Amino acid sequence: MMDNMEDYSWINSCLSQGEQILWRGKPERFSLLNKKDSFMIPFSILWCGFAIFWELSVIISGAPLLFRLWGIPFACVGLYMVFGRFLYRRYQLRHSTYVITNRKIIRKVGGKIDMLQGFALPPMKVEQREDGSGTIRFSTEEKMRTGGFSFLTDSDGFSLVGLPDVRRAMNAIDSMRSDNG
Repeated sequence: MMDNMEDYSWINSCLSQGEQILWRGKPERFSLLNKKDSFMIPFSILWCGFAIFWELSVIISGAPLLFRLWGIPFACVGLYMVFGRFLYRRYQLRHSTYVITNRKIIRKVGGKIDMLQGFALPPMKVEQREDGSGTIRFSTEEKMRTGGFSFLTDSDGFSLVGLPDVRRAMNAIDSMRSDNG
């Protein structure tokens, strides 16, 4: 997938001399749900429900101000877990761009740029749908550090999510690996 170059003007500052772009793209076909949501959706509904129940009970009972204020952060966290994280995930994916060069993989999400060098590429896991779209995930230290609590974060380590043609991105990665091999 080769978009117009206007969206990729930021890439010039990330390229070294002699580096060539093999592939570039943006998330197009993505789901706002992921595997972690099978745990997080019920948990977030319970959290939010209890926090709002607490807050309403305290307000109705005429409890002291401290008790009324105490529940507000918990209710806000609950509302974020139920609704906000999906809006944030959508915002992130709509503001993501990916570039694969002959030396590295570059991912820009909003204003943050991450890179994986081709000579030290971690293992790759490809999730491809029947229509050819999919996601490429890399096992990075960031994901390993979260251990058993990775369900609490929205981070999937280093991933190229929602690629309309995952095979073309894989071919570019294979080409980069052979250049760096």
